[in-house]
This record gives sequence, structure tokens and C-alpha cells, in this order.
Amino acid sequence: MNLKIYIATHKKFDVPKSKYHIPLHVGREGKEDLGYLGDNTGDNISLENANYCELTGFYWIWKNVKDADYVGLCHYRRYFIVATKLNDFYYYTSLSLRKIKGFLKNRKEWKERKTTIKGYSYLNKNIMKTEKYLENKLNDSDVLLLKEFKLNISMKTHAETLFKREVEILRRIIEKNHLDYLKAYDDFMEGNKISPCNMVICKKEIFDKYSKWLFSIFHQLEKEVEISEDTYKARIFGFLSEYLLNIYFQYNKNYRINRMDMLFIK
Repeated sequence: MNLKIYIATHKKFDVPKSKYHIPLHVGREGKEDLGYLGDNTGDNISLENANYCELTGFYWIWKNVKDADYVGLCHYRRYFIVATKLNDFYYYTSLSLRKIKGFLKNRKEWKERKTTIKGYSYLNKNIMKTEKYLENKLNDSDVLLLKEFKLNISMKTHAETLFKREVEILRRIIEKNHLDYLKAYDDFMEGNKISPCNMVICKKEIFDKYSKWLFSIFHQLEKEVEISEDTYKARIFGFLSEYLLNIYFQYNKNYRINRMDMLFIK
């Protein structure tokens, strides 16, 4: 299978022993060489990583990868995984009480469905099983996304905690330029479910179509918003794209979409 799953990273990590996973240094331009493939070659927006986060890698895949039938993006601490009861066991036993309290405090709005493990050793022990699952699943799938998480509040309320004005502008841009997506936008924002982290595996032509749609919206949004000096809020396009990923595939129901669990390495 001609599949390439790029692992977005900004630091050295234990690369999984996988025939499909490739580390990609996002925001590579001007940074120390980690020895990985960088997102600063070819057609790229590597310098905009502070605002686009892993999307500088997303853009790089769109513009520069020409030799794969399927492509995907995950993170150095977050991977698509085949769910098992053992994953849940590791989640509850591998973290100290202090870490659990800290994790829940920072993520209290999520009803957790992800699995957390002790380290990369567990990932490597199960990577072949996940690869086999991917090979089989992609035979009857166009797109693989993460299973949806539930929030205690609507997505609109969640988004407006950081980007109230920007979300209003975003809706206006969609209404003006992509009117057929407006209902999907409103339905998603009024709901409380999300497939997070901009993680996706799909046919390359679908990846390209989505990327063209996504970055055309952000090209307009860039003209109308002022980037915050706060480094967290400055990651605006990385955050908003998590909503747009869900909206795009919620609208495009003709795609055969399946979902997988996320393995989160604390």
C-alpha cells in the first residue's frame, strides 16, 4: 500500500518502527536541524508555524507529496491506534495521581475517549497490528478520522472563549465564499462533538481538495483578523482548522469515512 503518515513534531522523539510513519519537522525554517524531513522545502509556509501549528506540515504534504496514494497526519505524541482494553488499563495505571489531576484540570471539558500509555515502547509493540488494520480499513474507506470527543458545551461556546470575533468573521467568509457549507458549519458549531487534532488519513486527492478549501478560507481570514501577541492565541489557524476539518467531512457525506481511537503518549 502506497501510504505515508507524517508525524508532526518540533522536537526529537522516539520514532515508531513503522513502514508508513515519517517524522516531519514542522516550523523547521530557522530552527535547529533535528535530522528529520523538514516542512521548509519546496512550496511551504514553514515560517508561519507560530500561527498555523501543524498545518505548516499539512500545507507541505498538500503541495509537495506527489508519490503517495494515501497520506495522513498525526503528532509525535498522538497516533491512530486500534482500540484494546489494554490501552484503557494503561491509561488508568501509567499516570501518577498528580498527572491525572493536572490532565483533568486542563482538559476538563472533554469526555475522554482517548487512550494514554506509558511510552513509545507500547506503541512499537502494537504498531504492526495498527498497520495491518489500516491496510484492511483503507480498502473500504476514503477517509479515516479520530473518534469524536464530547464537550460539556457547544463548539461555538468553546471556540468563542478564545476567538469570538474571529469565529464571526469565519462564518461570514464561509457564507460568502462557500455557502453550501454554511448549514454544516452551523450544525457543527451548535453541537458538542469533535474529531480533534487535525489528524486524518485519506486518499491524496481528497487531502488535496480539503487543503485547497481550508487554505482558501484562511487566506481570506488572514486579511480580516489581527494576530494576538499572546503566543497561545496566536495559534489561531491551528485551532480553527480543527473545527473546519469536521465541518468539511460532515458536509462531504459521499466519502466513506471510518474512525479510529487515538493513542496519546503522556
